[in-house]
Amino acid sequence: MLTFFKHTLLPALLALLLVAGAGLGVWQWGLSQPVSSVEVLGAKHAAPDSLRALARLDTTLTLRDASPRIMEGRLVRHPWVARATVTRWPTGAVVARITERTPVALMLDDQGRPAFYLDAHGFQMPPVQGHTYDVPLLRGFTGPQHPTRPADDAVLRAVLRTLATAPPAIDALLADLEQQADGDVWLHTAPVGAHGSLAVRLGQEDFTARLHRLLAFVEQAVRTQPDQQFASVDLRFAEQIVARQHPRDP
Repeated sequence: MLTFFKHTLLPALLALLLVAGAGLGVWQWGLSQPVSSVEVLGAKHAAPDSLRALARLDTTLTLRDASPRIMEGRLVRHPWVARATVTRWPTGAVVARITERTPVALMLDDQGRPAFYLDAHGFQMPPVQGHTYDVPLLRGFTGPQHPTRPADDAVLRAVLRTLATAPPAIDALLADLEQQADGDVWLHTAPVGAHGSLAVRLGQEDFTARLHRLLAFVEQAVRTQPDQQFASVDLRFAEQIVARQHPRDP
């Protein structure tokens, strides 16, 4: 048995170690090569040149200098970048693959002007010329205080999570949401047939369930009664919908 090991397995093991050592040597030699090209994939709102500058990725580096972990950490500092993966190739090419954030709402400033988009996690993204999104407008909320951190406001984060998962029928119903001084969230719907927009009080929690109840109310009470005008709808109560009607003209 020992003789078999010495004459059969030991030479094979030594050959494997030599191959592995050679491969490691080639890889170490390859890391000393200069970066020949830098390619950025997946960037739509973040300009590739700005991402290269942010990551400090250029052809003056060697592959060893282009550490994927360091480069990825720099790339996600861009407000539109959610995730980044950097790959180095033995040819000297470096490829950065970008996954951008998806806007779910547009925050307005105190003058009603577009300030920034928000994603489902409460990160802000600046508007980019030539790119617009048909998303609900937000007013009165306390947005993110830092460009690389999500919003601290728990009510705002809950609203954003709800908007990100809302089905198309609810998404099409929403026009804008506003947080009042008492903390409650109100929304205005898009025009519902001849009725026009509805003012809806959502409160401060359970937004997903309340928006589904709003959709049911619109389909069952508003669209079926085109002559009935509702001044406001209150959805804060679990067992009932409180709808206030416009007083009829004398």
